[in-house]
Amino acid sequence: MTAGPNYTEPAYVQGQIDSLRVTIQVLMRFVRPEHFFPQALAEIEDLRARTLARPIADAKLSAIDHFEAWLKEQQKILTEIAQRAQ
Repeated sequence: MTAGPNYTEPAYVQGQIDSLRVTIQVLMRFVRPEHFFPQALAEIEDLRARTLARPIADAKLSAIDHFEAWLKEQQKILTEIAQRAQ
């Protein structure tokens, strides 16, 4: 383990993203999807609006877009699983 965060290292940043995704997947198991996804997507939209209000690198906005797409894919997967279970 290193002494501190190394945000300039792409592998470190990817490790953080992967860790957050795993954490979110665990959270999704304990929160009803009909409550979780609308709130999560609304928060992402708010983040996008706040990000656009400032001078930013295109990469940050692209990351928000990619995360939103990932979250929507998770929503689709959980919806399909729930439908099959009925």
